Amino acid sequence: MAIDPMRPPSFRSLFNVLEHLKRAGYQVSKSKLYRDKSAGKIRVEEDGTVLESEVRAYAATHLNKDIASLEDPTQLQAEKVELEKQKLQEQIAKLRFSREREMGLYVPREEVDTRMVAIMVAIDQAVRQMIDLTMVDLIEKAEGNVKRVNVCRDFMEGKLDETLNQLANTDQFSIQFTDFKETSMEDDTQ
Repeated sequence: MAIDPMRPPSFRSLFNVLEHLKRAGYQVSKSKLYRDKSAGKIRVEEDGTVLESEVRAYAATHLNKDIASLEDPTQLQAEKVELEKQKLQEQIAKLRFSREREMGLYVPREEVDTRMVAIMVAIDQAVRQMIDLTMVDLIEKAEGNVKRVNVCRDFMEGKLDETLNQLANTDQFSIQFTDFKETSMEDDTQ
């Protein structure tokens, strides 16, 4: 069968029209299309073909235009490909993050908070211990004289700097908790 160059573009059958409309993104069922044909909303030629202009007119008047466009049915495919690409990129990012977390490059917030609390407890205990150990030296530096408060402050700041430097150069901390009240009471009774 030779193609007549004078004949306007057309679809071979109503089924081909249905496939085209679905590819273009229109939500149309076979039964709706055939009902609309019976109602005269879309005209089929005597030989069973449907003119492209008839399909465009039908889509424009009887189908939702916001859903798709017959002008560029590949646009929907391109959007679908772009969304799939974004989905794959997100999945890759998620997998990369999981792998990097397993490698230890990321630490869960709870662990960071726990480590920070442990460091703060270590600093607190080190400073308190430093104060306890240097109290005698502090009293000697002051010689009971209130005017020597600057000497005492400088001395304590120096000791604090030493303690913080020691903590900054320590990779691991070992903390032992004891009940201070029980220890104090035992010392007082002996």
